[in-house]
Amino acid sequence: AEAPPQDAAIVSALREPMCQALVLRVGQLSCESCPAYRGELMECWGIVSHLLEPTPRGALCGALRYLQARYAEELKSVVYRASDARLGGVPDAWSLVAAFGRVKFETAAFPSSPAHVWYAAYVAARAGFDHLLLELPDRAAPLSDQCPMLRNVCGLVARRMQ
Repeated sequence: AEAPPQDAAIVSALREPMCQALVLRVGQLSCESCPAYRGELMECWGIVSHLLEPTPRGALCGALRYLQARYAEELKSVVYRASDARLGGVPDAWSLVAAFGRVKFETAAFPSSPAHVWYAAYVAARAGFDHLLLELPDRAAPLSDQCPMLRNVCGLVARRMQ
């Protein structure tokens, strides 16, 4: 069997200095070369593109951003499939987290306990919603008043995420 024409272009491109644009170009070429594996290849090249940083800390931050973005997409997928999402118009991070909590805990009232408030903080952090962490104590009031360390913890985590 003859190699796909994209292979020569990929080999040639890999001689160039590595950068975000090159990864995107090689990713596109590899997907065109193997259309049956397009989804898996796009996933792999997405991971690589997030790791292209000049320092180990930068690569680690890129990996974290990738994982947060994937979790946010999974969260949206679960929420959008739910029959009773109640998102309103254009959903913001709080609407998505609250809808996800309703699905996860199988309740129409989320948050309805301090444990739900902490779970909302966890989901916000895992999805990379640093702005929601800063708003969460007010968004989850008055229940958040029963979580005395919530404002401090959410603020610290949000600052570390930025």
